[in-house]
Amino acid sequence: MEQNRSTTARAGLYAVGSIVSEELRWIFREQPVEDYGIDAHIEICEEGKPTGRLNIENRAHASV
Repeated sequence: MEQNRSTTARAGLYAVGSIVSEELRWIFREQPVEDYGIDAHIEICEEGKPTGRLNIENRAHASV
């Protein structure tokens, strides 16, 4: 069960990273440690320059 949860979390984080990088053109930096808390950092960019920063915690869940 724990493996499924980890796989779902990774897939959710990958999906968020793809949207942030490809669609918004912002900088996405994943935290490599699997634990509780911050899962990634996002740098908001305007005209190619970072203007702000977000810390995110992934809450991906498998559909039933």
